[in-house]
Amino acid sequence: MDEKGATDKFLENKLAPDDAPSKSQRKREMKALGILALRLTELSKSHIERLPGTDLKAAILTAQSLTRGNAKRRQIQYISKLLKTADLAPITAILDRLDAGSVAHIKLFHQLEKWREALTAGADATSEGISEGTSEGTPEGTLEETLEEICQRYPNTDRQHLRRLARNAIAAKQAGRNHTTHLRKIFRYLKQLTE
Repeated sequence: MDEKGATDKFLENKLAPDDAPSKSQRKREMKALGILALRLTELSKSHIERLPGTDLKAAILTAQSLTRGNAKRRQIQYISKLLKTADLAPITAILDRLDAGSVAHIKLFHQLEKWREALTAGADATSEGISEGTSEGTPEGTLEETLEEICQRYPNTDRQHLRRLARNAIAAKQAGRNHTTHLRKIFRYLKQLTE
């Protein structure tokens, strides 16, 4: 084969659309991974523990401990390099749940509000229905169904604690006291379960 034929074959292989992405595309991907790495360094230690990969966790914790600009920048580049080979789906899922503007976070927030409302739905019922908790038409059935749903979704739920929080909110509402503090406690506990 002559030189021209070999060069043409090389160029055809080099320029084939199935080949690796262009240099510009690789730069864009690395920049996106750098942004993702920077977001990961802003996570709390409890959220970092839920990430996959021990090397990645250690690198993020190291980046958080660095204060010098260049050292931190190099560590973020190293995290980006680790992310290049990692499965990004679980990582982005965790970040989406934590990002207040993401759809996943908004859905989770609405679900927590719905559960809180269902747990305290007995606030308009009579106090006898709540103390007995035996009749079918009382909100206690709603309370138990909601507790069951939450416990199925989050097995580490302290059912008694959540039931007590809900009953305190209901009792405060029925007594005519301000029950927003109790509602906040319920919401905080539910949010803690999801983290």
